[in-house]
Amino acid sequence: TGPSPGVLDDFVVAVDELPTAPSRFTSKALESVVQHLDGYDLDNMFMPAFADGRYEYYSKTHRRWLTATLTVSSHEKQPGLRYDAVVSTLGGKQVREDVSLDLLRPPLVAGEAAEVLMKDGTWLPVVVEPEEEIGAASLGIKYSVRPVDGGEVQRVGARRIRRRYEAGDVVKV
Repeated sequence: TGPSPGVLDDFVVAVDELPTAPSRFTSKALESVVQHLDGYDLDNMFMPAFADGRYEYYSKTHRRWLTATLTVSSHEKQPGLRYDAVVSTLGGKQVREDVSLDLLRPPLVAGEAAEVLMKDGTWLPVVVEPEEEIGAASLGIKYSVRPVDGGEVQRVGARRIRRRYEAGDVVKV
């Protein structure tokens, strides 16, 4: 038999071995999770939307995306999971407990298709460029991007960028 509902101690080991971005799961990684969960009562378990790791957290106070380290655990007061984030700010690190999923996203990676919001309100298709580590000297996340039709590399704040999907792309929801 598997764990009690909401108890994920054994499952967390398998999730920690997965890639950071859930949309990038390989068949081998998924097979590993399925084998690990064999015999568990999946109807009474909660599957995490995100694994522990580095993500972006949207701060309503600062109105921008900030770097965060996420920890996933069983919710103590109700069935389900809770997502706690340690957020990097100019003043150091702050803990945000039981963060709503709509305030989290995996960071963009080099080569990923994206769109940048332009001053005229249109979205410019871009590709994310390789990035050197961003220092803690500024508040917020910035990406280097190159327009798909050519052009110069630009640095843009994370609040002006979103993922771009083409017709036929496989999207994990």
